[in-house]
Formats: sequence, C-alpha cells, structure tokens
Amino acid sequence: MAHLKLTREQVLGRTRGVMNDAWIGYELLTEHHQADRQLFGLRTLVTSGRGTTFMAQQLRSVDSRFDEWYQPIVREMREDELCRYFYTLRSTIEKEGLPHPITAILEFLGQGEVVSTASVDVKEDRFGVWVNGSVDNFTFNRGPINQTAIRGAQVQRLSSIRLPNPPRTHLGNELTSDCIDYLGLHYLEYLFHQLVNPLVEKFGGEWVKST
Repeated sequence: MAHLKLTREQVLGRTRGVMNDAWIGYELLTEHHQADRQLFGLRTLVTSGRGTTFMAQQLRSVDSRFDEWYQPIVREMREDELCRYFYTLRSTIEKEGLPHPITAILEFLGQGEVVSTASVDVKEDRFGVWVNGSVDNFTFNRGPINQTAIRGAQVQRLSSIRLPNPPRTHLGNELTSDCIDYLGLHYLEYLFHQLVNPLVEKFGGEWVKST
C-alpha cells in the first residue's frame, strides 16, 4: 500500500506534535513520582526528540527549499557532542533498551517532604524496572534516618539520574551537570529553538497565522 504524501500543513503540525510529545516525556521524567513512569518519560524524551528530525524531513518532498535550509542544522547537530549523545542514545534504547549502568538517588517522600534518600542502581529486564542500593546515613536535612517514616513513605521517586558516558559540551560550552534531566532539557531547548520553531516560521506561511 502506497504512503500518502503529507501536505505542508500536516508535516509542520506533526513536527510540532512530536516536539510536544518530547516535552511530555521530560515532564514525566522530572515530575512523576514512580520510577517506571520516570523512565518511560526518559524514553519518550529521547525517541520523540529524535522523531522531530524525522518528521521535519518529510518537508523535503513538499518544498524544494528544505534541503538548503536544513543542511547547516544537520552539520551543527553532527558536530555537537550533546546532539550526538542523544542520537546514539535513541538507537541504544530502541535496539537494546536503557543503557547500563544507571545511577540515581531514590527519594522517600512523606506528606510532600523528603524523609530520606538512597543511592541506587537502576536496571530493567524482562520483569520491568528495579532498583538496588542502600539508604544513606542521613536525610536531606542531615537528621538521623527515621525508619518508621521510610516504611510509611507515600511516594518514592528518582532524582539525579545519570546514564553512562554523558556529554561534556554543547555548542562549544561546558555542560555543568551530567544528570539526564539537565542534559535532556538542553537537548529539547535546542530542538525547539534551532529546528522546530525556525522550521514553522520558514515554511509555515499563512498556516502559522491560523494556528
């Protein structure tokens, strides 16, 4: 069955839609209170982020100006350490799953406050996501651990998630953290400001005014 050719409006709309999916993934990663949902958010951030470039390239068959406009962006992404990292991470996730080792801080929350933390390794297998580690000697406020509070914690969430071999620079500037939420935010902001928004402004025409 032949694929129907997308219109300009469909390509632009779907590119923005995939970008929005990537932002939703970021929100799940950073704001959800369940580890499996957070890691689902990470996968969504990575795959949908890469998906914006796939969708944007559909404009090639609609507008002959696209390649000339897009090639400098491709060169910049290929030369940028952060963009290359997420390009490779997407391939790893789709072919093998999340890379290992992943380290994180597991926060125990009770009544909206962190009652204690644990340094953990995060892994996934055919049974799902699991964590392994030990509770720290002190809580965030440096008071002694309240084991009763830990057992009664209403929520456990991951923070300071770190994946293997993080990038160190982005667009010639040093990255100040190797946590995936920090790296993911910089990646999505780059895609939004350097690809998606300029794409819509360049090729949207009257469609932009009507949306």
